[in-house]
Amino acid sequence: MFSSKLYKFMAVAAMAILLLTRAPVTPVSAAAAPSTDPGNAAGPLVGSLRIEPGAVQWYKFKYKYDDSQKDNNTSEAAVLLKMDAAECVGFDVETPGTLATPAGEKHYPIGRGSPLTKKLPDRDPANEAKNADDAEDTNDDGKIEENENPYVQEPHGVVKNEQVLVWVGGGRATETFYVAVKNHSTAACDYQLTISGPTVSFPSVVATPAATPVATAQPAKSK
Repeated sequence: MFSSKLYKFMAVAAMAILLLTRAPVTPVSAAAAPSTDPGNAAGPLVGSLRIEPGAVQWYKFKYKYDDSQKDNNTSEAAVLLKMDAAECVGFDVETPGTLATPAGEKHYPIGRGSPLTKKLPDRDPANEAKNADDAEDTNDDGKIEENENPYVQEPHGVVKNEQVLVWVGGGRATETFYVAVKNHSTAACDYQLTISGPTVSFPSVVATPAATPVATAQPAKSK
């Protein structure tokens, strides 16, 4: 069984990047478009995807725990979402158990994407421009204003990127996870989703076999 204590969320950019680099996973293109319900969900699709206001798009992956030895270490799965506009979408992480919450009871996802953060040595205004890799000087005044910078400066030298959401988790059990990407804004949003981990796999896609042509005997031509 998965316990909430076994889920370890890490919002530190260095750890998330380390996990993604150590165990790269090529997303599986399971369909022409993401599923709109968990029953037909599959692995993430390659490239940028669009989600309309109020829509929910579902993805699915399997996390495997090696229980061959009692004290085997757990591995971790990482879900990383980058959106084209800050806070236009969010995502929840679910399991079959959380999805089966009885009607009338409070529903709690097993996890939720949180803004990617990094700790800087000190709080220096120059840090904002230095780390705003996606920033653009839209008014050509030679400076990156707060509304042009996707990074938001917080106290104690913490920089938060609202355009990138991350969730990292693992546990001592093999489990199926669902990722529900939700657009709560009033405009369409483009995003890219990556799911990775050393023991992460995606459900296989069962292709519909093509119809086999049936040969029909033709009558012989009379001479």
